[in-house]
Amino acid sequence: NAAAGHDTIQFEISGNGVHTLLLSSSPPLITGPVTIDATTEDDYAGVPRVELNGTGFSTNGLWFTVDSGGSIVRGMALTFWQSGIEAQSGTTLVLQNNYIGINPGDGSTARANFTGIALLGGSNHAVNGNLISGNTTAGLRLQDVTGATVRGNRIGTNADGTAARGNGSGGLGSGIEIAPTTAVGASGIVIGGSGAGQGNLISGNTRSGIDIGPSVGRTVDDTTIEGNLIGTDAIGGAAIPNAWHGVHIRGAGNGSIGPTMDTAIGGTGAGEGNTIAFNGRDGVAIDTNSPDPENLRNSIRGNSIHSNDTPLGVHDLGIDLGPTAVTA
Repeated sequence: NAAAGHDTIQFEISGNGVHTLLLSSSPPLITGPVTIDATTEDDYAGVPRVELNGTGFSTNGLWFTVDSGGSIVRGMALTFWQSGIEAQSGTTLVLQNNYIGINPGDGSTARANFTGIALLGGSNHAVNGNLISGNTTAGLRLQDVTGATVRGNRIGTNADGTAARGNGSGGLGSGIEIAPTTAVGASGIVIGGSGAGQGNLISGNTRSGIDIGPSVGRTVDDTTIEGNLIGTDAIGGAAIPNAWHGVHIRGAGNGSIGPTMDTAIGGTGAGEGNTIAFNGRDGVAIDTNSPDPENLRNSIRGNSIHSNDTPLGVHDLGIDLGPTAVTA
């Protein structure tokens, strides 16, 4: 923090295996741009070898403030913090190939943060290639964010994408939550993509895979959700259900939720469709609770949506547009 310019922190700790860092005091706020690169460990081969462990603390692991824009975190494991990573307004972060909430030693055992990643503000964030699972509330929370790409992550499963390690273990969160709380709102968020490796695996979470629900008087605009597997394993054929909906756009106009507009779920181009299957409730649910304000201009195209149902025999829908009609 004291040095001017963009700093770089690299790791070269002797010995193979995971190196767990246990701090003697709470980590400081990050007040300047920095690259924290744990892929420099000699035995790094795609799985983090450096774990920042927050046992005994009730603070955030890496906490980026307004002057830390342009920071990068690569190849770290963040466990047992309030938020593994949190960013305030004015920031731009690149988060790549990190484990958030999972033991890097086995890629499976939960070491829960309360929230995995909380991007409370900022713009043009990139959240790519991370394992974000096992956290108590949301895996990834996007609040008052203008522009973000979320690609190639596994959210709610083990590292192999073969079993559930759901976020929301306290019954309080979904895999990805978009929930602005100020007039800034949230806009320009891209979840997945049509290119190779750009889609996310979003499965096994204890609420919905993706939940969109701005606070009253706030809006979510121009979200793109494409090329993802939601409710399946990494191959797309076996079930790892999200307990609630695959994608849920919550109801506008009920006194506590603002409108969501211009969301594209899937598309007609190659690779743009999502596979949304095996979830406990609806595949896609868009609530429409009152005429003012409304969820508007949200499209659902080119997806494979099937086998969404509850285990209790209550037959839910592939696409549910709320109380307006039974639609699919």
